[in-house]
Amino acid sequence: GVRHPLLGQVPTARVALERPEPLEDLTARLRAHCAARLAKFKWPMRYAIVESGALANARHKTTRRGAEEP
Repeated sequence: GVRHPLLGQVPTARVALERPEPLEDLTARLRAHCAARLAKFKWPMRYAIVESGALANARHKTTRRGAEEP
């Protein structure tokens, strides 16, 4: 998550795309996905589009450093 002046910290998500997609379609799809699976307070307030290699290191562990600023 990232710091938020009112809420303290809010959830964020880093997303790697398999193929290019219009931003409006992607946003709608991500919101629908989160709405179906998460409580509303857990929905990301920000999404960052990253390359697939940025999500995991060579040992397939999730990388979190630098993820604070999507």
